[in-house]
Amino acid sequence: MPATIFRFFSIGLLLVATGCRNDKPAPQQDKKSTGTQGSTQSQTESPCEGTLATIDEVFKLSKLGRTTTIEDGVLRLNDWQRTCAPSESPAPLPLEIAKLLSEPQLKFLDENRFLQRDGEHLRNCLLDRAVSRYATGTGATELDRVKSLFEHVVRAIGLVAEPPQKLPLSPYEVYLLGKGTADDRAWVYINVLKQLRIDAVLIQPQSSDRQTPAAAGAAFLVGVLLEGQIFLFDPKVGVAIPSIEGAAAGGTGPRVATLAEAASDPAVLKQLDAGPDHIYPIAADELKHPGAAIVADPAFWSRRMQGLQTQFVGARAMVIADPPGDSADGAPGLHSRIAKAGGDFWNASEIRIWGMPEERLAAHAQMTKDQLELLAGLMSPFAAYKIVGINAEGQAGLVESEKHEDIAADKNLYPSARMNERVIERTTAGAQMQARIDQLEGNSAQAVRAYLEVREKCRELLKYNIVIPERIRHTRAAEDATYWTALCQYEQGEMKSAVNTLQYLRKRSESTHWQRESRYLLALSQAGAGDFKAAVATLETAEPDDPEYLGNRHLIRQWQAAAKSNAN
Repeated sequence: MPATIFRFFSIGLLLVATGCRNDKPAPQQDKKSTGTQGSTQSQTESPCEGTLATIDEVFKLSKLGRTTTIEDGVLRLNDWQRTCAPSESPAPLPLEIAKLLSEPQLKFLDENRFLQRDGEHLRNCLLDRAVSRYATGTGATELDRVKSLFEHVVRAIGLVAEPPQKLPLSPYEVYLLGKGTADDRAWVYINVLKQLRIDAVLIQPQSSDRQTPAAAGAAFLVGVLLEGQIFLFDPKVGVAIPSIEGAAAGGTGPRVATLAEAASDPAVLKQLDAGPDHIYPIAADELKHPGAAIVADPAFWSRRMQGLQTQFVGARAMVIADPPGDSADGAPGLHSRIAKAGGDFWNASEIRIWGMPEERLAAHAQMTKDQLELLAGLMSPFAAYKIVGINAEGQAGLVESEKHEDIAADKNLYPSARMNERVIERTTAGAQMQARIDQLEGNSAQAVRAYLEVREKCRELLKYNIVIPERIRHTRAAEDATYWTALCQYEQGEMKSAVNTLQYLRKRSESTHWQRESRYLLALSQAGAGDFKAAVATLETAEPDDPEYLGNRHLIRQWQAAAKSNAN
């Protein structure tokens, strides 16, 4: 298959899962505005609003990669840019930021036309917005919701030492595949927080003299700027840093520690030690004067994206631009907000830009043919399922749609089907992708129904002597569908159902792709069902070299305390 087709399949194929940051309502504009303001508004849709509506339709999660592509969206974005973009110039980059950017990055920011990378940025933001709408839970406080979101990201992205096939995956692809590094978890988490209009930074431990920079691959934390504090989360260990004070009852865990607490009291971080051979890799002294890095790629800062941001309000609201510089009306930009939040820990001149997002996205835009083929292979299970039928040559073989007679002729049962009298033809290929999209949009119940169908149809197909590539694809699709079913059940609070699904998955000898993740989710589900002893027993099977071992032991201690409390 040509590389261009692989690129379409893997990069455009999938979702537009969710959105980006909305600043202020769009100002009244000149004749290049959308023309939707004022009492003289015509009942006929303005050309600019029509263009925006087309952009909405192209980037709709359920359509992108099926009937539309990112390339289509970029064309429409440039239509809007030519005739509708606001004429006001955004505030310039702060000198502290500009000096940290390379020449290609500065050129990218000054580009007038929307590029392919902008379309992918919009898609990534749409995913972030979707996640932000359902993954924050029902906590009573904003900190509760921020913690719930972090826990969701940890569940949604299984930890790996390096990206699958060592590919430069975008946040969208990381989330879709459900596997990522600690860097990926931090990147996704901070981007989703943008949709909640909550700032966060990368906290990099360093020596008290500030002379020893963080080494590549060194431990780091995410610092969430909230309520005048900096709350700490560890995406590699997979837990919020626990405070010494304020432990919650019932096994729900302690309050999240702040940077000030962790830096002043060594006991805060020592809580995560798991014996003399498993010491938490960050010490209190290394947080007294930590490095602070902005987590964003330049797509959030470009002039064209800042102009488009003015239109993402109301039902369309999301954050697609988050400029580092202060606005013309004095509203603080990202750099100023982070500098102010640093207090005694850092000042404006010490803030850096985390290089990982830009390095990853630049490499993503220049993937080789071999890399594109590897990416297409990773995405291949999403094309399931096929069925045995009569192909175009009139011979028995694998086909991508099914036909059957519907006596009631009820098209509502299959809204995507083509009706021909009483015969329904329904495309089955891509059912796994549609189910995954439903899940990413937060439609867990609908996703579970679709995953159950995929699992059943894959099992039926695997009874036949089909070609090896199709056998591999459908075996993996069935395994993915089973694990994601359990994840949906957990998100819905159906803990016992999740336990049953995961126990079924873990008993199957061929199910190896989600072994670590399924053990972790099984333990969480057992704890969620109130069976803390079973949760402890499940998680204790993790090996000491498990990358999340310290986090696992922290959860085990919580559950042991909860079990003891229940017994009393």
